[in-house]
Amino acid sequence: PAAFLLLAVPSALVLAAFVAVERRAQDPMLPLTIFRIPAITVGATVSLLTSAALFGLTSFIPLWEQGVQGGSATTAGLLLMPLSMCWSIGSFAGGKVIMRFGFRPCLLAGVGCILAGCAPFPAINPDWPLWLVGGLGAVVGIGLGFTSLASTVAAQNSVGWEQRGVATSTNLFARTVGG
Repeated sequence: PAAFLLLAVPSALVLAAFVAVERRAQDPMLPLTIFRIPAITVGATVSLLTSAALFGLTSFIPLWEQGVQGGSATTAGLLLMPLSMCWSIGSFAGGKVIMRFGFRPCLLAGVGCILAGCAPFPAINPDWPLWLVGGLGAVVGIGLGFTSLASTVAAQNSVGWEQRGVATSTNLFARTVGG
């Protein structure tokens, strides 16, 4: 559609200009060589995609509850509570997993939880019980806790102290773009 092109073309031009400036800058804001480090690239990609899933679900679930189910705003908010609570639980548990097994298994487990929790949503219908929607949100929340922690730890541990801020902010910026 024309509206997409009106947004995509200028965005691509601005991105190309940003890359050109960063390559020539003596002290770049985002040294592009940082993307040669697999942990940075994978972590940023996972952060971008999981953030997109998070914002998709937190937009979709309340609309489904209120628009399709005819529920209240309170019920819609309560449906998001398992996702939020389990994100904290997932972060805590993810720390334990990272300490014992490293960030890769934690990241993979988190992505698996997010995929398992999001996969049924395209088939959602008015007959779904609210506990199922909340339960799937809880699974996604645990996955978000695992992935957000593991991608940050991976980014920070893959560079020296002098690049730790850039690595961390690259990961957080990817989350923002995904959102």
